Amino acid sequence: MYMPRMMQRLRMSMLSNQWYLNVLCLLAIGLSPSLSCANETKGPAVEQIGLNGSYNWTTDTATATGVGIPPQNITNAFQAREMTRTAAWSVALANLLEVVNGIRVDAQTTIKNHVTSNAEVQTHIEGMVKRASVIEEKELPTGEFRITVQMHVPPGILPPNVNPGPPTVVVSEPKRIPGGPPPMEEQKIKKGNSPPKTKTPPEPPTTYTGVLVDARGTKMKPAMKPRIGTKDKADSVYCEFHVGETIISGPTVPKEDQRKIAWYEFDEAKARSHARAGKNPLIIKAAQASGANNSDLIIDETLAQKLALSPVAQDLLYNAKVVILTDPLTAL
Repeated sequence: MYMPRMMQRLRMSMLSNQWYLNVLCLLAIGLSPSLSCANETKGPAVEQIGLNGSYNWTTDTATATGVGIPPQNITNAFQAREMTRTAAWSVALANLLEVVNGIRVDAQTTIKNHVTSNAEVQTHIEGMVKRASVIEEKELPTGEFRITVQMHVPPGILPPNVNPGPPTVVVSEPKRIPGGPPPMEEQKIKKGNSPPKTKTPPEPPTTYTGVLVDARGTKMKPAMKPRIGTKDKADSVYCEFHVGETIISGPTVPKEDQRKIAWYEFDEAKARSHARAGKNPLIIKAAQASGANNSDLIIDETLAQKLALSPVAQDLLYNAKVVILTDPLTAL
């Protein structure tokens, strides 16, 4: 099996010559009970992956815990303690690798799919896991060590896909917010060369600051590269190829935002106040989730066509000003 070989190689690469007897500790790890993640890794945005790890979809951080058991027949107390500590760290990294491999990339794949098909991606991810930060280290009264590690896992951890060609851009109409601005006016194609005669001037167009996709009730599961579309074309509204390349890559883009096209929130107030949504977001209601991983969103065909005619909506999508509001992961 692929995963056992990878974990074994990762663990063995972390064993120092001085503490070669750590292997004894690793053999004993399987006897210890599973541990839950640290308290700060719990919440509506946190998804458990494996028995000892989780991924936070709002902060893009993977967290995992490992336990080291004291080796037998070691009389040197200091040596036994260090061996136990190193074993806990090694197991934590192996568990973290399991978490990273389980993160959904899109509606069909996880990072593991990319790792198994690309040796370069595998080497890159294993190297990043080894450099994970220790966020908690505790020696238990019974002599075991428990270590929790964490790393940032942005979409940029994977190489970019090749753009198959210009996509058809479409977005949806917002809900009417009580006391708020009027919904976006429908743009219509007029026949003839002269504008229609009106007695009163039209209202000025509403300025939208972002796109807020309401996916509550669809049982959507977050992914690094979500798509929004219609039943006939899953990516007709939004996907990574709708975004300007300089918007998601390049030296001016923060490392944590490299190749990121959508931000997830699990609370309506936080979604509406998100920096990407702005003060006046264009609200889109998703009808259902689709794909093997339930990570694509489907909207109404008529609504999609209206949004395709909106230069404002297309500009927001081009600049990746997209926030997806979905149900807490604990409820899925």
